[in-house]
Amino acid sequence: MKRTGIVGVLVGGLALVAQAATMQIGTGLDGSGNPLNAYDQDLNYGVSGGGCSTALVYPLGLWPLDGSAWVPNQVLNQPYGQWISPLDPTTTWEQHAGVTKNFSQAPSTLFTFTRTIPAGFSSISGKFSSDNPGAMFLNGSAAPVVQSPGWSQIPSDTYDWGVWTKFFNVTLNPNQVNTITFEVYNLPGDAPGNPAGLIVAVTAVPDGGLTAMLLGIGMLGLGAIRRKVS
Repeated sequence: MKRTGIVGVLVGGLALVAQAATMQIGTGLDGSGNPLNAYDQDLNYGVSGGGCSTALVYPLGLWPLDGSAWVPNQVLNQPYGQWISPLDPTTTWEQHAGVTKNFSQAPSTLFTFTRTIPAGFSSISGKFSSDNPGAMFLNGSAAPVVQSPGWSQIPSDTYDWGVWTKFFNVTLNPNQVNTITFEVYNLPGDAPGNPAGLIVAVTAVPDGGLTAMLLGIGMLGLGAIRRKVS
């Protein structure tokens, strides 16, 4: 192989490593950042509130929503994310034909969705939407990082589920495990037909020091190749 070919392979490999180092941490994704199927359990986000401890991917287009009320799932362009909803095994609401899971419709309930981000990431960026008002917190802070339009107006219903929050970028401490928490308040409403829901489309970016180290290793390898082929 010619030297230029070797260099191209190495540079391309470094680019792939850097790209793979980012992590999709949206809702409704598997451990590799790929979209889960409808009704699959989201193992990355813990949920509490209303007696629920599990969140499942919500199948848009099925009752009680017609597929146009909530913002669409984002699975074609990064950052990725799908709607999830708390599963309440105690509910008895009659679901649409073919729907076998009972999503929580508990009114006046605060649901909490939590995700940990491993050390080594320096920032996260993205957006979210919620049914009903929601807010995102970092590492237990009392002040929201970003919030939906109706968060400060609870219990008013501002149809938060139909719009994304503003796109945000948050700096993390790469030397520690970081935690993001989403609080979603499900407003009073007629049930069945009052589901709680959250969609998060966020990407975690690796620490620049790690990227520099990878590039340094790559340059050392490139130097060795050059000496060998000279």
